[in-house]
Amino acid sequence: MEQSTTEPQYLGMVLCDNVLRDPDTGKYYLLGTSTHTFARSFPARYRRMCVYVALTGIHGSCPITIQAVRADSEAGEDVQIGEAKGTIQAPDPLAVAEITLKINNLVFPRAGQYHFQLLAGSSLLGERRFTVHQMEQSQ
Repeated sequence: MEQSTTEPQYLGMVLCDNVLRDPDTGKYYLLGTSTHTFARSFPARYRRMCVYVALTGIHGSCPITIQAVRADSEAGEDVQIGEAKGTIQAPDPLAVAEITLKINNLVFPRAGQYHFQLLAGSSLLGERRFTVHQMEQSQ
């Protein structure tokens, strides 16, 4: 399939534990959706983070990247902690194209705000905030 010459339009992104796709209908089933998690200690390892993305405005194929970044107010910039790459395809720019990507063994260095950013080339299409909380220590 030919590479799309137009920038895709962001429709949405969902973070979850797993994604299943029905082979008969093509429907996606998102399991364990979340906007936050809790960790007992840091650094905290997240075994697998699945990212479901929906875009439109694609004619052909379009390489995309999901970057997991830590919002670092001390350094004044975001620090990348993980990444996944894929190619999303659509036969028609009016179609809604869907894709799922996985980031395995994602390590959160400390509690705080993180962002999952969706890029097409160097263009930021959209992002999702994800908060990591420190669990209270039981007495």
